[in-house]
Amino acid sequence: MNKGKVAKVAVKTAKRYPKPTVKGAKFVVRHRKGLLQSIRASRKASEGSRRLIARASDPGFRDEVAAAMSTLGVAAKRAQKIGGRSAVEDKRTRELIKQATSHLMTAVREEPKPRSHKLRNLALLGVLAGGAYVVLKARPASTAT
Repeated sequence: MNKGKVAKVAVKTAKRYPKPTVKGAKFVVRHRKGLLQSIRASRKASEGSRRLIARASDPGFRDEVAAAMSTLGVAAKRAQKIGGRSAVEDKRTRELIKQATSHLMTAVREEPKPRSHKLRNLALLGVLAGGAYVVLKARPASTAT
């Protein structure tokens, strides 16, 4: 729904139900800080779900998670085979769990954010401004008669 339609419906509703509209407006004015925080939080949550869906569709992520689950399965079978008390002290089981943890850490590691090029852009702007100054200064001044 576009903003024009929303505004039209809001005005129509306010005209029809003025008292609840005024109550709602008073509530919004009193609690604006909390409302803005909840709006920001919900936007972040929807952004996070989009990122999660994108990560889940990444084949590298899926491969790492599958490797971690496979390694954990092997560790669980070994722990069942040798018993719970022995599994705690078993080096092989410990190593398998470390491998699984490593795979999971690799899978959930955040991808690096793109770097900002502020300094490069500022230097480029300085070079352009300096060049324009030199060109304008070197040009002979036109004489007006």
